[in-house]
Amino acid sequence: MSEYEVICVEYAGAKFSITTFGGHLLTYIPPNQSSDILWCSSCHKKDMSKSIRGGVPVCFPQFGHVHDKISPQHGWARLQKWTLLESTERSVTMTITSAENQKPGRPDGGMWPANEGCPYRARLTLTVSLTDLGALSYVMKIKNESSVSMPYQMLFHNYFSVHAEAEDFGVSGLSGYEAIDTQPRGREGMGMDYGTQGEGKIVVDGEVDRIFHGKGPVLASIARGGGEGEISVEVTAEPAKNVSCVVWNPYVEKAKGMGDFDDDGWKGMICVEPGLIDGLQMLVGGEEQILKQVIKFSK
Repeated sequence: MSEYEVICVEYAGAKFSITTFGGHLLTYIPPNQSSDILWCSSCHKKDMSKSIRGGVPVCFPQFGHVHDKISPQHGWARLQKWTLLESTERSVTMTITSAENQKPGRPDGGMWPANEGCPYRARLTLTVSLTDLGALSYVMKIKNESSVSMPYQMLFHNYFSVHAEAEDFGVSGLSGYEAIDTQPRGREGMGMDYGTQGEGKIVVDGEVDRIFHGKGPVLASIARGGGEGEISVEVTAEPAKNVSCVVWNPYVEKAKGMGDFDDDGWKGMICVEPGLIDGLQMLVGGEEQILKQVIKFSK
């Protein structure tokens, strides 16, 4: 299988690249910057045999494994080829339907129950564009093309380029959120910790895998460390919904255990992943749900 097709856009002094495989955003270079602020593993596969490790994968119709281990982790949208609808001087629009992912014995294409004649049909459309000031806008629209209500989750799995060991690195903006820590310190094998995120910034001092549930939109900030500026991530849902956010870094041992992850890659990345994942969402037949993300950089 050949390498995936890549489309490059340059506008207002900024650049991004995206591929039709998975509708996957690969790079984003803000105005007046020479380097990418997204992180991508140097050893990820480029033959479309599995999802790309880095950039911004699209997670749909699930985050993680919701129902079973048979369904692809994070859903099927990031594993399929999307159809290019339009490419302009500042934007790219792609689409895919769940029908394109149907397989014998699993007509739903993944998370949804594998019953013969699964009733759910979804169309995903994403538009990635650059604003007049060079910020990155990423809009994902889900339409339920079936006649029954459809269970789903959707999320932007952002990998950002940072200096995770630097003293001035940290993720902020999630104070007051309900926090679920899947890696509680000193409690190995004893489940998850629940609480409320305090005012302090989130740093990498071990494996980080935390889920934050709030009320309304997400506005998170990432101080990249090493004096290399700050990234802001603003995510809203239309119609309005409570947007959650996951913060993840595998740290030393887990990074070494992943075949498509550089052994020391954890030092250069942080995942800040906003989405609709506070339980299964429901979308009425014929209706749409939009998740919009704007990424900005300041030095």
